[in-house]
Amino acid sequence: TIPWALANLTKLISLDLSFNKIKRIIPPNIGQMRSLQVLFLDTNALEGPIPLSIYQLVR
Repeated sequence: TIPWALANLTKLISLDLSFNKIKRIIPPNIGQMRSLQVLFLDTNALEGPIPLSIYQLVR
């Protein structure tokens, strides 16, 4: 599970959680990570929709 508190890391630029066997959902508050530019979540067992807040991140 991705901890909801991860969204408190508002100055984090890159996050790679690939190959961690993470299950469940992507926390909806992930969009609070305003500085996040790179996010890798591949090769996990995530479920559910991609949170709309993720589209608010810097491109």
